Parts: sequence; C-alpha cells; structure tokens
Amino acid sequence: MTVSTETVASEWRRPFGDEVGAAGLFGPDSMTWRIGRENALAAFGGARALILQVAHPLVAAGVGENSNYRQEPWDRLFRTLEAVTTIVFGTPEEAEAAARRVWTVHHKVRGELKSAEGSFPAGTAYDARDPALAMWVHATLFDTQILVYDRYVQRLSIAERETFYEEQKLFAEMFGVPRDRQPETYADFNAYFDDVVENELAVTDTLLDVVDATLVNPPLPAAARPLRRPAVEALKLQT
Repeated sequence: MTVSTETVASEWRRPFGDEVGAAGLFGPDSMTWRIGRENALAAFGGARALILQVAHPLVAAGVGENSNYRQEPWDRLFRTLEAVTTIVFGTPEEAEAAARRVWTVHHKVRGELKSAEGSFPAGTAYDARDPALAMWVHATLFDTQILVYDRYVQRLSIAERETFYEEQKLFAEMFGVPRDRQPETYADFNAYFDDVVENELAVTDTLLDVVDATLVNPPLPAAARPLRRPAVEALKLQT
C-alpha cells in the first residue's frame, strides 16, 4: 500500500505550543541564535558534522542506499543546513514546515545492513526516523557548533554550554528525538557522545567515499572551491 506524502507528514508531532512567539522557537536573545548566526559554523563545521554522521554504520547505510552522494556529495549537507537555519531562525510555521519535510524524506530511508559493519552485524535494521540515529545526527551538529564557536569565535563558559544544550533539546525534538530519548544534562551528553564514538563508529566504504567526494576530490564549481580548504581544516578539529 502506498502511503501519501500528506499522511507521512501528518505523523510528525509538533513539540511546542502557543508559548512560542512570532520570533521563532528560540528568539534573538537565545544561545541558539548567538551561535547559529556565525558563518564559521557552516564553513568550518559542516564537513566535520557530515563525516561524524556517516561514520555511524547505520547512518552510512541510509546515505549509501538512498542518496546520490557520489554525484552530489554536498547536497545532503546543504539540505541539512537549510533545514537547520529555517528551524532556528524561521517563524514557528516555517520551522514546523521544515521539520515535516525532513520527516517525510526520512520516511523512505530504511533497510538492513548487507554486511557486518563495525559492531553491527549483517541484517541490522536501520531507519532514518529511529530516535537513536536521529539523536546521533543531532549530536554531531550540536557538538560541532560548540567546537567551532570555541575555536573561531569565542570560548563558551560551562553555563553557556549548558544553556545552549537545554535550548537544543527542542531542536532535537523537531527532528524526531523525544525529550526522554535525549541525554538529560550537558554532562550526560558528553558521556553519550564519547560512548558512541568509542563503541559505534566505524570506517565503512560509504564513509571513505564521502570523505573522498567532499574533501579529496570535491566536484565543486569554481566559485565554491575556496570552501574546500576550510572544510579540510575542519577535519583537524578534535572530536
């Protein structure tokens, strides 16, 4: 049975209510706006976040089997950044529409590993709307924003990091990660992040292809080639 796009989109549940004003989910005084409006995040952080995402074998399988990343390796990253920007700076209606679009696209991204990858045996199921995978994708974006902001703008205090983390719980919910599936505190998040890096990430053929296509031999137009150097620089950032 074919499921309509409208039906899939309707399955997404809005994680905010009338308390959100016209300025958007976060507002101009938020840490999310302060950090998100820095251009350095996209220039220096995009490649790092993308590679960390695809270093997870189940995310890599979804990307490898359901996208044309070899022909358009930057396409997924640009779509992600567009959705992130809309959710952060858009009106509540624009943010909701962007989240529904992502949810709808992810509806078809599911399958099973064809071979064992890292700690995951062959046959392991993956689904882009799995909260565990969505949490990892969100985690790479969040961690990269802090790391790049620290390095290229200004080092954040512990209190600022904790405030930013609390704000970003709503952002994660917009991408399908329920509040009870997120690490409770910023310290818990760091422990979670380290655990995934240590026990779940692995080098796969898809990851190597993405690194090659985005950093080693990127098919960039002449006007965009200056972006390659900061993207490579991003790999030097500590995870």
